[in-house]
Amino acid sequence: MGHFTFNLLGQRRYLPFFIVQFFGAFNDNVVRFAMIIMASYTIYRAHPEQAAQLSLIAGALFMLPYFLFSALAGQLADGMDKARLIRIIKRAELGIMGIAMLGLWQQSVGWLLIALFLMGVHSAFFGPVKYAILPQQLKPNEVLGGTGLLEAGTFLAILLGQLLGSLAPPHLAGWAATGFALCGVAASQLIPPAPPVGRPAPVDLNIARSIWRVSKLVLRRRDLALAVFGISWFFSIGLVLQTQFAPMVSGVFHAGRNVVTLLLLVNTVSVAVGSVTIGAVLKGEITNRYVPASAYLMALGCLDLWYATSHFVPGSADGGIAAFMQSAGAWHVLFALFLLAFSSGMFVVPLYAILQTRNAANACAQGIAANNIANAAFMVGLSLFAAFLLHSGLSVPQLIGSLGIETIALTLIAYGFRLRADD
Repeated sequence: MGHFTFNLLGQRRYLPFFIVQFFGAFNDNVVRFAMIIMASYTIYRAHPEQAAQLSLIAGALFMLPYFLFSALAGQLADGMDKARLIRIIKRAELGIMGIAMLGLWQQSVGWLLIALFLMGVHSAFFGPVKYAILPQQLKPNEVLGGTGLLEAGTFLAILLGQLLGSLAPPHLAGWAATGFALCGVAASQLIPPAPPVGRPAPVDLNIARSIWRVSKLVLRRRDLALAVFGISWFFSIGLVLQTQFAPMVSGVFHAGRNVVTLLLLVNTVSVAVGSVTIGAVLKGEITNRYVPASAYLMALGCLDLWYATSHFVPGSADGGIAAFMQSAGAWHVLFALFLLAFSSGMFVVPLYAILQTRNAANACAQGIAANNIANAAFMVGLSLFAAFLLHSGLSVPQLIGSLGIETIALTLIAYGFRLRADD
């Protein structure tokens, strides 16, 4: 199965789209993490709590367009050639990267927040089409493996974007993001046509009505509703956790920015490995058989990370990776993070495959759009709630522990409905 999945990278029906998604995810994270690092280590160095709050607000601002525009994006993706829509979206990304480059050059939080919002708009329109095109371009027994490979590649792109945003001078990060946006435009020209399937519904420009219309596509089916619920929680935890890496390293570990890079590396590679592993284990079968166990492991990872960070004993101030690894509890922190991230990858890929294959073919993108709307609502809500908890005096380790407790509670509620493995 693993060899079969990786063979997709040599085929035009998959590779150009994979490249487009890879560079899009890369650019999102270059800008976001360049701003987070700049805030944590330059602008708000003496006030880590303000850096933590800004990180959460930036994440919420990036996700807001998902809630506002995903329904429209899903309708457009079902109603026109998906390859053509991808090309239009990628050209718009070039202009957005120009604004981001200006913000990074001037180290302006204001310009970067504008760029983040516009990048959220870009991603909101790209989100439904990127998953809806896979069942159209791949064979049924390739969808799970192709989705897992796409998720793995996406998280590796996220890692590289985070590394560049964390380590490179801001103006160089901006130039790189613009260059890779141009690469994405070029790759989009090679995506094979993907015309509409059947007779799609007309596009409804009324935001509230269109949100309700696409949401009903998944709310009326228990398997789809629970898949959306699980995916939303996965991304919400990931957003909150990753935005807290820099404040945690500077304020709790008293370590240098290279340690932020180490945490990002462990987190992202572990999610990618988990995403590919579940595809190999299931051998193309689309089922949620291992989803509940993966959810409980996610919760255990959160709680263990809470314990590990709460009992961490800092070494030398502003030390690098070597100094961090010599500190008491460093290996425990990395193991807990690995457990959380690996199980997250195992958790989310089957849910995406269910969402892709159990919607009607002429409304697949709208089903993905409904998922993105729910993702945005969860992520914005949890980010703002986490910002409130931090403002109220909760520490970053305590915030991580609360995520673990909430994951256990929500998993018990969701699977208390006795969702069968093949329901």
